[in-house]
Amino acid sequence: MDTRLYNSLRKSIIFKEVSEFNFNEIVNEIPFRILDYKKNEILFFEGDDCNSIGIVIDGEVEVNKGLTIGKKVNITKIKAGDMFAEAVVFSQYHKFPATIEASSDSKVLFISRENIVKMCSKYPDFIEKFMGILSTKISILNNKVSLLSMKSIRHKILFYISKEGKQDKNGHLSIKIAKQDLANKIGVERPSLSRELIKMQDENMLNMDGKKITVICDINEYLI
Repeated sequence: MDTRLYNSLRKSIIFKEVSEFNFNEIVNEIPFRILDYKKNEILFFEGDDCNSIGIVIDGEVEVNKGLTIGKKVNITKIKAGDMFAEAVVFSQYHKFPATIEASSDSKVLFISRENIVKMCSKYPDFIEKFMGILSTKISILNNKVSLLSMKSIRHKILFYISKEGKQDKNGHLSIKIAKQDLANKIGVERPSLSRELIKMQDENMLNMDGKKITVICDINEYLI
């Protein structure tokens, strides 16, 4: 394994807390498969078999769920150092529930289900980190399901900002995101999102300044 790949893998979310000794054993003993993808290339379609986890070494991939013809919802984006399919690979059906697509030129390293089991059996610090990542991902997916189940665009906007926003010095939650990206995140059309944001601003629920959206109302009143 070349030095650049070694360092990238060492910094990845799954290996960065594994001891140096165990990590060196893993990279020497466990076979990896590395593939390159061009921007917009599909890694896996929804329904494809899942037999490995993927770790993004370079670039970025995204998980998209098709709702209707020509419409998709972005579930999440996976940046360099992050991984995907860690839950699906051990599910009963091990089929991809969404499409994985490269959002930029990317390099992805794959580890088979069998080798993940081997690492979990042999390295306690690896399994501890792996289970922690699984728990976090399940929590994120639960939030996404809650978001997509909401019928009101207004509720979707407020729910998303309540989870992803950061508190400013005035105690207000704000987020900086392009309107199209926000529309993809909450599963609505961009024109519908823009109309609702303008209404909410007119009703003194939020302020918009370029890509920055700041909620100035009490979010809890609307999400209870």
